Parts: sequence; structure tokens; C-alpha cells
Amino acid sequence: MARIRSIKPNFARHEKLQELETSHCHLKPMLVFACLWTVCDREGRFEWRPKQLKLDILPFIEFDLSATLELLREHDFVRKYTAGGKVYGYIPTWLDHQCPNIKESASRIPDPPEHHASTVQARADSVNGTEPARGEKIKEVEKEKELNISATPVIVDLKTPEEYEQEQKREKEIIDAAFRHYCVATKRNSATYKLTPYRRKVGMSRLHDCLKLTKGDYDKAAALLCVAIDNLARSDWHMGRDPASRGKVYCDWIDHLFKSYERMEKWWNT
Repeated sequence: MARIRSIKPNFARHEKLQELETSHCHLKPMLVFACLWTVCDREGRFEWRPKQLKLDILPFIEFDLSATLELLREHDFVRKYTAGGKVYGYIPTWLDHQCPNIKESASRIPDPPEHHASTVQARADSVNGTEPARGEKIKEVEKEKELNISATPVIVDLKTPEEYEQEQKREKEIIDAAFRHYCVATKRNSATYKLTPYRRKVGMSRLHDCLKLTKGDYDKAAALLCVAIDNLARSDWHMGRDPASRGKVYCDWIDHLFKSYERMEKWWNT
């Protein structure tokens, strides 16, 4: 069943999609990608059945939809997986494009291998500026597995206890500074939006990613965190300045910034 979806203004400026459109115009990848959103459920999943999908995606135009899906898969716009003997697909950047209504029916499609918990309620909480209700404990162990969080610092060589302690202190200072910078850049109220232990762990995980890229250079790693923060703060859509966003803000420290390495990397390339 096709669903009503939205298209953000910056979709028309997507360079990689337009490059694919130029080099594979006969497959119409950009238009197909947008039309594919309408057949996805609220988690961005769909059944990988090209003949059935063609009934809802440009049914009166002759082209090979199966080849288009494979092209989008090759460039990681969609991902393909098998569950229960059936083939499914999902859009890894789903929340970059859509804000599903929390009242939309839950997904009936099996979770993909790299499944994250449903993001619909999380996004609603972020938009409304609310935290989980008291007494509703977050299962941090499960979330840490989902977000690939590691509390262990990157150890390049053997260190003395003093060096290890100094390293941990330095990393803590970087995350503290990055969070202060984030609150200023996004105009978050630091009195109510605090650097909780869970947010610190997520930030620390991304710092370790940056340290791997910079070969242990703490200053450069800290700068990469700030680049991601600054580019998020410059996004009219995410900061609610774009009229199409209707004043809603999508700038959560975890969900929209540091949830994964790929999400942080996206802001470097924005």
C-alpha cells in the first residue's frame, strides 16, 4: 500500500543522486528513489519484489526497475536482506528523508541484520523536547550494541597506568568541550539538555572513530566532532529555519548527529 511522504527542498540538490541520474538516466534512479519512499513502511522497509513495486513506481514508463534497485543498492541508497526465505529492502538514511507519523502502523517486515530500535517514537520525543518518562529505564546494554558503542579507549600501544589515566582525562575533556559547543551552536538549553552518561558514551564512541582517522591526534579528532556539529547547526531544515520544517527542530545529540559513524560522516560532507 502506497503512503503519503514528503520531499525536502535539499533533495533536489543531492549531488550523488544527480550523478547517477546523469550516468544512468534510462533507469531513472533519482525519481525511483523518491517514489520508493511511498511503498516503504514507517521504518523505511519494503518487500524486494520489483514486479509488484513497478505497479506503484512509474507504472506507465518502460524501464527495468529491478536494475534500478540494484543500482541504488550498489551505491548504498537501499540495502537488501533476506529473512524467513523472503527478500526485503530498506533505506539506511530513512530518517534523513522522512519524519513518519507516530500513529502510522508498525512495520510488519522482519528487522534487517543491523537493526536499530524503532526510531519513530524517538524522533517524536526529540521534536517535542521530551525525555523518557520517569520509571521508564532505557536498556542501555541493548542500545550500546545497536549503536556499536565501546567504552574502551583506542589503545595504539602499551601504556602505563598514568598514561592511560591521562588519556581518559583528555577524552573526557574533549567530549565536555564538544557538548558545550553543541549546546551553543544548536541553541540547546544546557540546564535542561544535559550530557548524560549515555550521551557521553555515544559521543565517546564517535571520538574513538575520529581518533582512528587522525591516527591518535586528539586536536584533529576534536575538530572533526566540531565540524559535524557546526554543519548540523547550519542546516536550515534540521534547525527549524526552513519553512517546510514548520519550525520543528531535528538536532538531537544522538539521533541526528552521533548515532553512528555514517551519520557523523554525513555532516562532514554536507
